[in-house]
Amino acid sequence: MATDAVKFMEFPVRLPALSRRDFHLYWQRHHSPHVMNVTPFAQYIRKYVSAHAWPVTPVGLPAHYGLAEAYEGASELWLNSLADVGDWLGHPLYAELIQPDEARFLLQDGSGAFIIAREEWIHVREAVGIFDQSSFSKYEMSGPDAGKALDWICANDVSKPVGRL
Repeated sequence: MATDAVKFMEFPVRLPALSRRDFHLYWQRHHSPHVMNVTPFAQYIRKYVSAHAWPVTPVGLPAHYGLAEAYEGASELWLNSLADVGDWLGHPLYAELIQPDEARFLLQDGSGAFIIAREEWIHVREAVGIFDQSSFSKYEMSGPDAGKALDWICANDVSKPVGRL
């Protein structure tokens, strides 16, 4: 449906003249807040998350999970509907304020990528959705297998010393 919320995911490529550090600092400290502070533009955005790429390949990563070196991370922007994507990017303030700011740190040659997703919304509405809220819960259990039971209930490993995460 055209009224279902969507997730716009962008995979940015930095300008070659910027160091990785400068790119990520600009993205995190300037661009992301700038996008959300342009109120008429930000009205379309339910949520904005920027995830910055880890600079090294993790040990033990299977070969078929090659890292996309060109991308510096991912932006997730949640919008109310697919129709809002066009209204959002077509908003006059995007051309006036946001796009010129993107040109300060992002390549503008089409080498970045994006996808628009809604599948998780379909599953939640038509089947089942699981949201782990164990981090918000408090449990009091006792007995010789209490730790094992909590490890089974919670996503985190609870067999750590008291006061540790």
